[in-house]
Amino acid sequence: MNLADKIGVLLEWCYANGLEIDKRLSLRGDEQGGIAVFSGEASIPAGETAVTIPKTSALSTRSCSLSQFITPALAGPEAQLALSTALYTEILLDSSSKWYGYLLSFPETIDLPLCWKPCIEGIGRPSYVTSEELRDMEDALSWLKGTEAEKILRANTQSGLSFNRLHSYFESVVLPLVSTHMPGYDVDLDKFIRAYCLISSRAFLVDSFHGLAMVPIADAFNHIQENHVHLESDYNVCPECGSLDECSHDREGGDHATEVTTASLATSGHVYDCYEMVTNTAIPPFGEVYNTYGETLSNAELLCQYGFVLEANENDALTWMVDEVLDAAGISLKSRRASIIQRCSEYLKEFDFDDTQCLIQNTDPKKHRQYSINADGQASIQLWILLVTISTQKATADARGMLPLLHELQIALEHQSGGSESDSESEDNIACDSAGDHDSMVGALVRSIGDGCFGILESTYRLLVELCRVRKGSIGKGVQGADDLWDVLATLGTHQRRTRSALLLAMNERLILSSCEATWQDLLGVLERSRTSSRN
Repeated sequence: MNLADKIGVLLEWCYANGLEIDKRLSLRGDEQGGIAVFSGEASIPAGETAVTIPKTSALSTRSCSLSQFITPALAGPEAQLALSTALYTEILLDSSSKWYGYLLSFPETIDLPLCWKPCIEGIGRPSYVTSEELRDMEDALSWLKGTEAEKILRANTQSGLSFNRLHSYFESVVLPLVSTHMPGYDVDLDKFIRAYCLISSRAFLVDSFHGLAMVPIADAFNHIQENHVHLESDYNVCPECGSLDECSHDREGGDHATEVTTASLATSGHVYDCYEMVTNTAIPPFGEVYNTYGETLSNAELLCQYGFVLEANENDALTWMVDEVLDAAGISLKSRRASIIQRCSEYLKEFDFDDTQCLIQNTDPKKHRQYSINADGQASIQLWILLVTISTQKATADARGMLPLLHELQIALEHQSGGSESDSESEDNIACDSAGDHDSMVGALVRSIGDGCFGILESTYRLLVELCRVRKGSIGKGVQGADDLWDVLATLGTHQRRTRSALLLAMNERLILSSCEATWQDLLGVLERSRTSSRN
């Protein structure tokens, strides 16, 4: 079935199931061969409902054909596994499934990085995968070496949803479920993996009853950071029956064992039993209409969870674990490592430094991003404090007493390097920011806090530059210049989509590292000149 026919079947299914799509919108094919949403000749103002989706049309563990036999979970890996099972069984039912017209709209081929290595090894490999595609997977994995995506895949292998866990779940849960309740249906690991990839890239957390669910049409909107629409739903519904209004489960002695069926959901009679795609900004005419899958998602996260990357992503960051930083600094003695980690932890709680031109406070709740540099090449204040802690211990200095002074000196050196954009906004500031004025400011600081601070900052800067160099050299297929990588990218064919995404990710991360390295290399030069000047 071609894409136009799939769209026609999907729209017929939507009409039959009560979905309402604004007439100013249309479904068409996108550049990747999937279905996307586009605006017509009329613009759509902000605050309007673009799509209305009855909750009964959502595919979840609560509404699927085998809902009585699948244990629901609201979120996390267990919810992903359960919904993968629900979707897989509906795919097996084919035209007998309530969602058949919707299921036909899914792309035939979809895979995520966690599938590539097993697929190359012949585990869960779909029959349609060609030798050309296997080479594409191999090349993509080689470009992911040393990237944040590789870190995510490694973390999933250790404690998250790895391919091995999917395989084990398929063997222990899905096979017995289908053989018992759907006898006669052929089951294949590769089709279950496809179901998982679909829910990973398309599912929404909708409410406290359905939890994670496939939401028709809502999943047709592609991702961009500055999105036009978002999904709205009342999350706090009855977790037993899905009612938004008061129900028997809200009253003492209510029957919490009430059986929930698709039929009961369809006849619940609640006027708010819909999800809505609402415009959060005006939608211009004749363009694609976008949702966002997460406003803070980096390219590494987008690739691992959704299978694509953006050409530029302001959320990109390079991260280090404490042990990686200590290894790079040559700290091998366990007692010294423990002492540095303890002291750094204390300093992070004690000091709350303001951002500077080169340093930024990392407020990301994900702890693994604490020691990082962002897409602008700025180092996190947490990483700076860790490197200062290492440097002061090497110099047997008191980091606690020096940190506020070092931060002041950091700001002065940044100003002297010409890194402060705000200082160039007026002629008065430009006049004040002459090399002589900055030399005097730095000199005054040095005379008040001592020459030892220069050595501490020099060590800190060199450590950060080395971190960037080592990391950059570990990414992809070894050390190559930016121009060489652009040449490689230009030679990739349309069949090498995985390699293209992986190479773009690697290139962007290397650019970030190069930017950070250059910034702190410049500061090293400024520091040396300031040290010489303060001695004269």
